[in-house]
Amino acid sequence: MHLVIFDIDGTLTATVKTDEECFVRSLAEVYGFDDVDTDWSRYQHATGASIFRELYQARTGRPPSAAEVSRFKLHFIEVPRQASFDLPE
Repeated sequence: MHLVIFDIDGTLTATVKTDEECFVRSLAEVYGFDDVDTDWSRYQHATGASIFRELYQARTGRPPSAAEVSRFKLHFIEVPRQASFDLPE
């Protein structure tokens, strides 16, 4: 079994910047969403899923389908494998 933890607020790991970079990179690579505002407080809900849905709706004029959400999630899971993390000691 493999376990992936996304800790966007830095409570468990010191990966906030890396997590943000992976999220933004995935948005660009999967859907071509460039110039993403990374001030997460500006979004209606501060969860990765909600931010993705809000960005998708704003960029395409419609909510994402289940398949589009799944496509993003599958890519986003793979991106950290290519990133290096600074874990707290």
